[in-house]
Amino acid sequence: MILVSQDVEGVRIAALEIFEESLNSERLQRQISRLKPDDQQILKLLPTRKLADGYYDWACYLLWLRNKMGAGVKFAEIFADEAEGLSAISLAMQDFEREHPHCPACGQRGYKGMRRCPHCSRELS
Repeated sequence: MILVSQDVEGVRIAALEIFEESLNSERLQRQISRLKPDDQQILKLLPTRKLADGYYDWACYLLWLRNKMGAGVKFAEIFADEAEGLSAISLAMQDFEREHPHCPACGQRGYKGMRRCPHCSRELS
């Protein structure tokens, strides 16, 4: 059995998927709002995840922990698996930022290699 908290690469992948999902959250919310609550199409709209749910739960906890620490909250101790997980979260954020740079005009995230911003249509260099 794999301990999620000790699978640093799995945590990095889960965090990266969470960041990717955040790009499409508004579009997904609009699509879901047009459906009836019992419509089976909802299941088809939800993103497919590669890993077990525990990875995403652990990644969300680590994101919460990172945000609290960034806000200046002091914790009595950080365990080794939390420290390794925080490093994995940082690596995932670097990967995400490299693949989805900000548009210099509108600030929205796009995709690496795009010629035009999908939000403001400005030509990118």
